[in-house]
Amino acid sequence: MDKKNDDINRRDFIKKGLKMAGSLAIYGAGLNLASCDNPRELLDSFSNRLSGFSAGGYDGADLSQCYKYNSISDSWTTKSGLNTAKRMSQGFSLGADLGFSAGGYAGTVFLNGLEKYSDSAGTWSIRTPLNTGRSGSAGFSLSSDTAIVAGGKTATGVSNNNEKYFNSSNSWSVVTSLLVARWYAGSFSLGNGSGIAVGGFNSLVAAINTTEKYNNSSSSWTYKANISSARSLLTGFSLGSDAGLVAGGFDPATAIYYGTVEKYSDTTNSWSVKTSLNPARYSTGSFSIDDTSGLVAGGDNGALTSSCEKYDDTTNSWTVQASLQIALGGQAGFSL
Repeated sequence: MDKKNDDINRRDFIKKGLKMAGSLAIYGAGLNLASCDNPRELLDSFSNRLSGFSAGGYDGADLSQCYKYNSISDSWTTKSGLNTAKRMSQGFSLGADLGFSAGGYAGTVFLNGLEKYSDSAGTWSIRTPLNTGRSGSAGFSLSSDTAIVAGGKTATGVSNNNEKYFNSSNSWSVVTSLLVARWYAGSFSLGNGSGIAVGGFNSLVAAINTTEKYNNSSSSWTYKANISSARSLLTGFSLGSDAGLVAGGFDPATAIYYGTVEKYSDTTNSWSVKTSLNPARYSTGSFSIDDTSGLVAGGDNGALTSSCEKYDDTTNSWTVQASLQIALGGQAGFSL
């Protein structure tokens, strides 16, 4: 048997075995099997992907609560809370065990704090803070060691400033700015060191529909196809290494709560409208479950809700899932 076929068979065997064990993995956008020639890397990438987290948020007061979702049992469990109660922080995951909450808002303060969650230890720890406090930023994983936090609102207004985090050195560096300052944008990773920031408020606090793609290798942003409707406070999650979904949102100019869902294909640089959320909602938490599904949790549809919906890309459908313990919005979401 030649090496190529042997590698394919080996990857298929590992993938099937891990699925039977009830575990898949994510570090933002999921795994590109075609590029995984190292079986150890494949094993690391496929552990624990069927869980996601909701951290912090708002229920009338800023929250520190953290909840873990298990998609096999369709259940939420309460985990150790954040050290700082906050809303509108940016969540991302690095590797199969670590999730992060960056920045956020508490009371009247734009936070720069970073907290790291270890799923194996079940605890949060304080890490090096962002250089600039911000809330409502976009963000996504770039690799198993790095992530970017982009834009948001700071003490001086809506920002296009970006910072890149290195877990191995526990440090931040300022990187190329967004082409447009945006706050409350949707975002997701595309894998291979790239990701999308879409929609949000601009510096005039008007909802926008523009899309930008970040390329880590060139440290650059480029405009991509626009979403169909200008909106802010939308949520996003990855669907494999080529696609992502944005859902919900709000446009204060029209006072519309959006249930609209759109899927982005990086290959074709195009958005397609998908089945809508029910109910429409904004300021939700969300995360990928696997390469064909994700969860939208909580949010606001005129009142805070605890309801959750799971999207299945293979059937283009949403199904109601177990509710969060409390009604809340503005939480960070990430997959492990």
